[in-house]
Amino acid sequence: MADQAHLSIVIPTLNERDNLRLVIPALLETLRTLALRGEILVIDGGSSDGSAAEAELQGARVIVVASGGYGEAMRRGLHAAAGEYVVTMDADLSHEPEVIGALWAARAPRTIGIASRYVKGGTAVMSRSRWVLSRLLSAVFSRGLALPVRDLSSGFRIYPAAEARRLRATANDFDILIELLVRAYKSGWRIVEVPFHYAPRRSGSSKARVIRLGRAYIGTFARLWKLRNTAPGAPPPEAPAALTRP
Repeated sequence: MADQAHLSIVIPTLNERDNLRLVIPALLETLRTLALRGEILVIDGGSSDGSAAEAELQGARVIVVASGGYGEAMRRGLHAAAGEYVVTMDADLSHEPEVIGALWAARAPRTIGIASRYVKGGTAVMSRSRWVLSRLLSAVFSRGLALPVRDLSSGFRIYPAAEARRLRATANDFDILIELLVRAYKSGWRIVEVPFHYAPRRSGSSKARVIRLGRAYIGTFARLWKLRNTAPGAPPPEAPAALTRP
């Protein structure tokens, strides 16, 4: 369609009112700077702090998903997006709007562009335990699943919208990020990474939490290994319980 939006920016959100007040105007300015027709689409997970109302006030389109986790928010965002391409990102100010220009430059059909902490030029500010877990999981998953990706858990990405919807990811939570890569790559997609500086709003986690996450991701790896090695058309393995992104 001639008047189709160039880009939808999808933001899964839960209780991020104050951050949305800052990030949405910055994203609208980014769209203007890049001369793109676009929209900000906030997928609100039932916030209790007025996030949905604030997002609408700042000019975003809001879809409330009161049940389901991050995976469901991603599915709803991809399916509702009006743009030819979709950028997914966090609301917590750890994903800088200026990086969208680099992601937009990396766009292509059947291609996922990832803002990566772990390629040359990328950096990450986080606790030592989280950094070790993130790097270890990325290394294990990329090797074990034969994916040429350094930063599998980065949710700051660009997808071709219509093609991404056909990937039919089923995961419930942050594991959807890796599942989308597996489904795309085994279908012949390209995956490209552009460097970015990650500085989370919050840092630090206890050793017990890191150990629990590591154990949970073992189950995720088993499911995605089966998916990676399943013949096209076969039923996908069952999604695991909710996970937290490293």
